[in-house]
Amino acid sequence: MRSKLSIIIDTTVLFIVISLIVFAWVRFYTREVLISALAGVTISGLVSYLIVFLSKKRANKIILNKLEKDQATALLLNLRFTPSDKITDFLATVLKKSHPVEVCADFLILDANSAQNQPHSTLHSTEKMLFAPYFTRKIDMPYFIYVYKCAIALNIKHIAFVGAEFDSEVTNFAKQINGYTFEFIDFYKFYDEFIKNSGVQLPVVIDVTKPKMQWIELVRYAFSPARTRHYLLFGLLIILMSFLVPFKIYYLVLGSILCSIALIVRVVPLLKKQN
Repeated sequence: MRSKLSIIIDTTVLFIVISLIVFAWVRFYTREVLISALAGVTISGLVSYLIVFLSKKRANKIILNKLEKDQATALLLNLRFTPSDKITDFLATVLKKSHPVEVCADFLILDANSAQNQPHSTLHSTEKMLFAPYFTRKIDMPYFIYVYKCAIALNIKHIAFVGAEFDSEVTNFAKQINGYTFEFIDFYKFYDEFIKNSGVQLPVVIDVTKPKMQWIELVRYAFSPARTRHYLLFGLLIILMSFLVPFKIYYLVLGSILCSIALIVRVVPLLKKQN
């Protein structure tokens, strides 16, 4: 999932760039600065909102409120330190509220049509499903092959993985296997649908307090080398827009500042090291 900070910074930069573009075009046809500014702010606000909305919809991410996300993150941290048998027992208790579940070693087996009254459920299936939860690290190829072999031995052709991260090699390889259905369920989506309102609690293994973000962290993120391309593209775009308006100096200055930032974050060793 993209961090809230990432979304805020990207949206802010996008809003500013679109505002300047709209302002330049409106200013090209009218000498009224106030009208041009209002048009820029209004249109850029609508466009930015539409882009963010469509991006979220396309990514199909579950949006939890801050408290729920913190609770899900704390649970995920505890799952990383919980023995596999305790994890399956915990998830079996959660899923038994809506699915007939059988615990089998490190997995759960859901009966065919177990979610027939919930056709839109993530775990809806018309056949038996092997449910494989894994939180210790990214779900990679060795673990995928292990689960796949277990599914073959159990003669189960529908396999669902739930975890925090998935190796792209695994998801691409799964698409090439005929006769089997593979699902890769993001933990936060699973939490939103099944765990959040289940009332089932996992014994706390590790208790941590989320540290407050410091200003230095915000600066390091905003000026990280990974964002060089964005600053450079936006800077060049604003400089090009200066040819469309009579008052070029504002665009030249802002565009130059963005290009300078792009250069600085690429060459300053401190920022590279901290990224």
